[in-house]
Amino acid sequence: LGAKHGDPRFLGDENCRRFIFRDGDRDQTLIVDLGREAVLVRIGTQCHGIRMLNWLEIATSKQEAEPKKWKTWGTSRGGFDGGRYWFDSAPIKARMIRFRCRC
Repeated sequence: LGAKHGDPRFLGDENCRRFIFRDGDRDQTLIVDLGREAVLVRIGTQCHGIRMLNWLEIATSKQEAEPKKWKTWGTSRGGFDGGRYWFDSAPIKARMIRFRCRC
């Protein structure tokens, strides 16, 4: 995750920022609540070769409550064999970030 001009939403030990879906999970969706509205220009993730991604979509919402209106930043298809993946945008205000993927 990143915000304009070095204002990241997460700092600290890299080990505290990890998340992995359960093998065989059919709904691989992670929603991150930033706790307040923030202006974002880049959102991303990383994966390792043993947990390849076949599909990735990242979206944001300004709304905390359901139903949320999601703005899709980007969708990627194909085998990601590890590495970092992100989408850039003009500055967007958001509170929620949704990561959807298929391994």
